[in-house]
Amino acid sequence: MRAILMAILMLVLPVWWTLSLQQRIEGERLQLKYGGAHVTREMRDVIGQGMAIGLLAGFRGVVADFLWIQSHSHWEKKEWLQQYSDMQVVTTLQPQSVLFWDSGSWHMAWNIGYAERVDTNNYTLAQGIKREMVWHERARQFLLRGIENVPNRYELYFKLGWLYDQKFKDPCLAAEQYGIAERFPDVPAYVVRMHCRKLAECGKVAESYECWKSIWFQDHNKVPHIWSIVEREIRKLENDMNIPEPQRVFPKQSHKA
Repeated sequence: MRAILMAILMLVLPVWWTLSLQQRIEGERLQLKYGGAHVTREMRDVIGQGMAIGLLAGFRGVVADFLWIQSHSHWEKKEWLQQYSDMQVVTTLQPQSVLFWDSGSWHMAWNIGYAERVDTNNYTLAQGIKREMVWHERARQFLLRGIENVPNRYELYFKLGWLYDQKFKDPCLAAEQYGIAERFPDVPAYVVRMHCRKLAECGKVAESYECWKSIWFQDHNKVPHIWSIVEREIRKLENDMNIPEPQRVFPKQSHKA
């Protein structure tokens, strides 16, 4: 019986391995067919036959750049949905490009959103604000997709925090995203300070105080912070929280002196 099982395995395993290898090769071919992007019927309708041929030839970057330029012409003509469609395709073709995710979300939340709000076709101010908020949400979803594709860099977390801060007026969500961004080794110093500030605005005053202190106790010669700002914020929080004099980073007496 054991000999029979071994014989069956000797026959089946090579066939299974060959099929598995063929499937992997076919998968790579399909992926490379459009330069690594999954192209749907809708995408082919957007980019047109000529650029679809370009994708077939492997010119994914060229097609993406052309579509990005084309999206700007839609902006000039106030063709917001066409611009949005182009930006969606561009990021599908180049999902690792932080620039496209960042610039696309900026167009939606700031440029298109503002244009929708002040559009003279709005019957009321409330209608304009409602239309603007639609684009704020599109920008948010766009950045979330960008983070899914580029999770290992700080930029899109920061941009999402900035969107929550400036457009959604939500300091708690902004602080959350700034907090994620600041964990990356190459993050600019101002992102860390913005995280500390938004914690206070969110009502997490004690966390904000610890955040500012963690900055202050770093080596001032190695970390490029604006130290006068850090000192000012710590002093303010120590006063607001009525921190006992011996526990303060900056005792009141030293400030008077």
